Amino acid sequence: MKVFIKSVSSTIFLLTVSLTHAAVPNTFVNGNSADADEVNANFNYLDQRIDNIPAGPEGPQGPEGPQGATGPQGPAGTPGLQGPQGATGPQGATGPVGPQGATGPQGPVGPEGPAGPAGPQGATGPEGPAGPQGIAGPAGPQGATGPQGATGAQGAVGPQGPAGPEGAEGPIGLTGPQGPQGATGPQGPEGPQGPAGEALVIYDYADYGSDNMATKTFAVLNNAGFDKEVQTFTRPDTTTTVVNRRRTLGTDTTRLQDLTYSTASGSERVLTKMEIYNNISEALSRTRDMSPPVITMTNAMAVAHSWGSGFAVDDTPVVGTPSTTYGTDARTLLAIEDVTVPAGTYTGCLKILVQRAAQGFGNVFQRVQWNCPGGVGMVRKIEVSSTFDTVSSIIVTSSTMWELTSFTIVAP
Repeated sequence: MKVFIKSVSSTIFLLTVSLTHAAVPNTFVNGNSADADEVNANFNYLDQRIDNIPAGPEGPQGPEGPQGATGPQGPAGTPGLQGPQGATGPQGATGPVGPQGATGPQGPVGPEGPAGPAGPQGATGPEGPAGPQGIAGPAGPQGATGPQGATGAQGAVGPQGPAGPEGAEGPIGLTGPQGPQGATGPQGPEGPQGPAGEALVIYDYADYGSDNMATKTFAVLNNAGFDKEVQTFTRPDTTTTVVNRRRTLGTDTTRLQDLTYSTASGSERVLTKMEIYNNISEALSRTRDMSPPVITMTNAMAVAHSWGSGFAVDDTPVVGTPSTTYGTDARTLLAIEDVTVPAGTYTGCLKILVQRAAQGFGNVFQRVQWNCPGGVGMVRKIEVSSTFDTVSSIIVTSSTMWELTSFTIVAP
């Protein structure tokens, strides 16, 4: 069976026609089969009626709908005719010169040119060898005898006669002048190379100071003025260390000082100032500044090498008149040694000799001290000092030894 499906718009118009009571040619009953031709006739009838419906008045234009999506691009149009050629542009910059081409093969030899003018005559060549001598001609007639010639030269000396008897030895003659110095003879062969010397080991002050110490306690032997020294370290900045030095005899303080050291130069450790306090009140009593500072250690120390200082001591009392004295301080690195003290055994320590003469700053003394690595610093020193006794008018010598007994380190 052939069935035709009409569009939705046709169905709407069908409803419109039905409202005008238009009867279709064929009527169908439910349950009965419909003939396709009759169905198509009904649709054709409705199409004719719809086409004949008079147009009503035009309604108002509806609002503009949203713009539809852009459709696909159409096929490219036919290319247009080629336009006239544009004017020639300005000539571009000359490109770089290309590499030189290979040399071409040599051309054939050209015809010989005409002879040039004659050149100047060359220099005369060397004389050739003499030709052979000709045959001697016949002898001529003897000439007349000429006048006697002059006396000829004396003949040669005849052979020496036999030696006479040896005469007596004469006196020794004077010594003649010294002859000129002979030429220098050739250099002899190089001797064998000697054994290699020991390498110079350099030691830096930065490895032998008390950088890790907070306090150090020393036992002092053979000194009538004190039997213990406690050192307390403070560091106001990264290049300055102040050592508070308290010396006691029993429970009494017999000396209280602050020593200020600096490493600001980066090449040496120097003592710049000493501050002295009252033993009882512990108030500052005087300040002694060293100018220039005393060099205690350097960054280029070596065994058997020395360094030293000459300086002024500017003494400024809290009460009284300032004064200035002068001093010298000489130091030598004697050896590298291991040392044992009550606080422990230390290896690789610098053994340094100190010789100082300075009024008001240790006076005259010699000292040997051991400075150990690892931030420990000095662990032992032996000092021999000399003072002039004005009563007896003699020089009094005393000796003292310090040994490290305990310490505390800086908190991390």
